[in-house]
Amino acid sequence: MPSQLKAILTTLLLLTTSSLASLSPHLSPPTPGCSGTPHPPGFHDTTTTPPIHSGNLTRTYAIYIPPSYAANPHHPHPLILDYHGNNGNPLNQYNNSRYFDIDTPLGQGQSYIAVYPAGMNGSWQSAPYAVEGVDDVRFTGDLLDHLRREYCIDTTRIYASGKSNGGGFVDYLACSDVGDQFAAFAMSSAALYSDKGVAQCNNSKPRAILESHGGNDSTISYLGGPRSGGFLPDVREWIGWWAVRDGCAADCEDCKEVEGENGYEVLRYDCGGLEDVVVHYEVFELGHCWPSSTGENSDSARSYCGDRSLDFTSVVLEFFGRWRLGSGGVEMAEGWRGWRT
Repeated sequence: MPSQLKAILTTLLLLTTSSLASLSPHLSPPTPGCSGTPHPPGFHDTTTTPPIHSGNLTRTYAIYIPPSYAANPHHPHPLILDYHGNNGNPLNQYNNSRYFDIDTPLGQGQSYIAVYPAGMNGSWQSAPYAVEGVDDVRFTGDLLDHLRREYCIDTTRIYASGKSNGGGFVDYLACSDVGDQFAAFAMSSAALYSDKGVAQCNNSKPRAILESHGGNDSTISYLGGPRSGGFLPDVREWIGWWAVRDGCAADCEDCKEVEGENGYEVLRYDCGGLEDVVVHYEVFELGHCWPSSTGENSDSARSYCGDRSLDFTSVVLEFFGRWRLGSGGVEMAEGWRGWRT
């Protein structure tokens, strides 16, 4: 080989290696499911998915597989675990959050695999009415292990969301070691029975936290108080606890309060060098609901869910699109374009 050509090829090889090295922190290693059998798109209920054996119990889940995954099953996809409320079920939460029906400005709305775990007797750990002895944090870890084996998952982009009791469990999950596997957490009308103060949560890494709550929620009061044999915190005080856990000052020194013109207020915190890592929406006239601007979700038929000022699913997907897991924990994803609301 002529020396000049050899030098050119060597230079190209070094440049390519350098480029790959610079990208490597943002590449998700393939999960075992990336080399597995393709799965058909659409919603698959708990009767068609394999059961999960966790803590001597048989647990179930439903799953939504987007068309983009079916078309390219060997490309890692982001994953959302979405938890229903008390006495709910996976199908109800599927029709409430409607992740299948939203396309965000980031173009990710149709690319998420969404999994809907089923609570034992319709409830989740952390609430006074949860089935005693059931470890839903362990179930979540076992479910993630199963999903990584069966599906091609981007492990830097795993997220959790939930409503009411499911939202309260997402808060509980964020405080656990299993929570280290998630890039962000979103809750609506969260039933926060287990969270008693800043010191209640011992997570060693920052958490990206988003919550919406109706100002007229008579089920899980915005102001907190006794409920179902337990006690709920004031929601605004609770969101401040998360800011402190993430490195913010306790007195809202690092927060930005934005008065919405369309019926809601937004509170954002920049903590530990992470912009808007804790975000809260108060929807003034809304009850115990997953906010929807279209009126097409499961909650919309309820008399106290008529407020159409906020579409929370779009907000959740934008928030999830903002965050991914890096080597040191949560970090801002590349290509973030900023908030619409």
